[in-house]
Amino acid sequence: MTGKKQRLHLIGASIPFIIAIAIQIQLTLFSSVEYTGLRINLADILLPLTGLYVLVTLILRQSAWPAWRGGNKWIWGLMTVMTLALTLALYRGYQATGELQSWAFINKYVGFYVLLAYFLLGAWLSTNSQAGQDGQKLLHNFSRVFCGFAICVLAAFLVMTVVKISFPDTVSFPFHLQQWAGLMANRNAFMVLILFVVLCMELWRIGENPLFTDKIYALFWTLIPIAAVFNGSRAGWLFGGAALLLLLVKAPRNFLRKVLPFLILGGVLVFGLHQYAQSKSIVMKKQFHYLTALIGDTEVTYAGDQKRIEAAKSAWNLYTESNPVLGAGLGTFRNYYEQKIGGFLDIVDCSPLFLLTETGLLGLLAFSAFFIYVLWYLYKAAYKEKSPFHEAVFIFLIFIIGISLLHELLYTRFLWLLLGLAMAQPLMRKI
Repeated sequence: MTGKKQRLHLIGASIPFIIAIAIQIQLTLFSSVEYTGLRINLADILLPLTGLYVLVTLILRQSAWPAWRGGNKWIWGLMTVMTLALTLALYRGYQATGELQSWAFINKYVGFYVLLAYFLLGAWLSTNSQAGQDGQKLLHNFSRVFCGFAICVLAAFLVMTVVKISFPDTVSFPFHLQQWAGLMANRNAFMVLILFVVLCMELWRIGENPLFTDKIYALFWTLIPIAAVFNGSRAGWLFGGAALLLLLVKAPRNFLRKVLPFLILGGVLVFGLHQYAQSKSIVMKKQFHYLTALIGDTEVTYAGDQKRIEAAKSAWNLYTESNPVLGAGLGTFRNYYEQKIGGFLDIVDCSPLFLLTETGLLGLLAFSAFFIYVLWYLYKAAYKEKSPFHEAVFIFLIFIIGISLLHELLYTRFLWLLLGLAMAQPLMRKI
């Protein structure tokens, strides 16, 4: 191997591991009183350089284009249809408002190309790993770095919480850090990330190829109940419980011996933290109050829930007043909400409703077809090829679809990277 080729190979070998960490770090740029800011991942900054490297290797024929499961025609076609649906929605938004909505253009339209870039990058990485054991090695090593960094973040938050409780008057942390939002700047986004880590960690171990030693696994499962309490995501409790039940059914002996004892230990520790803090405002207590209010007939008093309900009603009203096939247009919901309700709101916390409102049936069906197609091939890879990574991504995508009824998760960066890694097939060559 020449020196030039060797350098290219070393750079390419480091990409999946750098991206696995950077994509878990979220930044907010240009925020002000009037503008919530542009939220990006640290990996977004690295994406142009990574894309340039991939382009160079393709031109020099040192790498290959992604080879998709199910063939290239369908996946490229579905990506094209989604792009056309969003482009038409952007144009309709311009027609409706008389101007190009900068928020919709940057966050939703350009943001979608960023998602596709992650999807293609993940696919390129998988395709250019060698078939067989080397392909699984890439996925295994990526999973180790991704999950390992998440565990480090959880451990750091535990230390931070203990320090904050011990020195409440002298130590201060940003609010999103106190919420156990990780480095994602949003506690629900961090909850979704940890949900994937839960599946990935244990499915690799059940597949007899664990990512870490038993001690690291013990630390992880001890941290999970603590994270669940202080993060306080009700969707996380619901789908996290479903994940635990699935792991119990899939490998009961493993769960009872290697998972449950440390979950109990974590529960004891978080109870001890509560008693140590002697606080009546712990997140869990407040969240349970909101949860019981939602389930019962009592009035929902949680401001976040009220805003979600108002947003959903406004989005549906806007859709009923618009073309049912093409929708109201990208960015129109924000203007509609300001005129009808007052105040600023740019997100509908329900991905299908967001698509239906702003892109119409065309957009909703285009994205639905893409994810159904992906689910089918993930299922085949997970259970016919017996791949722990593909099984984790398959189950995670099902959970994402469920959580998307309660939150807007379509633009979750690491989801598209994972889908790209899982949907491509390795070739018998590499960089």
